[in-house]
Amino acid sequence: MPSCCCVPLCKGNYPDGPKVSVFKFPDDKDLRDKWTNAIKREHFEPTKSSRVCELHFLQCDIMHETSCYDPKTGVTLTAKLKYPRLRKDAIPQVSVTQPSASNRESANAKRMRLENEAVKHALAESIADDVAYKKNIKFESLQELERKITFLDQMYWTVVKHDKTLMICHITKSPNPKINLSIVIEH
Repeated sequence: MPSCCCVPLCKGNYPDGPKVSVFKFPDDKDLRDKWTNAIKREHFEPTKSSRVCELHFLQCDIMHETSCYDPKTGVTLTAKLKYPRLRKDAIPQVSVTQPSASNRESANAKRMRLENEAVKHALAESIADDVAYKKNIKFESLQELERKITFLDQMYWTVVKHDKTLMICHITKSPNPKINLSIVIEH
């Protein structure tokens, strides 16, 4: 059974209250004192089992996912957390008389969430485009290369295949035919 919230008049995780995530008091003495003052409970000294529920924190102080940047690939990986976490300096701020207000996302938090989602979407599209591009430029045989160079303008480029050799020539026709560039690929 999850721990109950220690804030006065809060019903978080009580039988007749909402089921919510709870957070233990921080180990740092200064931050723990700020938490104790914020919950406004007289003569209260938190114990190891004392918890404050998510209804008393701003939504932007609660992390539901984590991310890690991989410098080798240049990709930021993001994963949802099984249990939400608080930011290091989070302090309970929302009173018990306004539990519905804590459920609503602030405008700034919503803007940041939407921006993060847009960045993730753009990054995923960019990675997919890069993978498709790399797949299109790779070839493993002369036949495969010959199929992939069909985009060349046949008015100026000539492709000649002979045994295990592929020759690609850029030819101009004025005033006399002239080979400006040639590429020879041997298997």
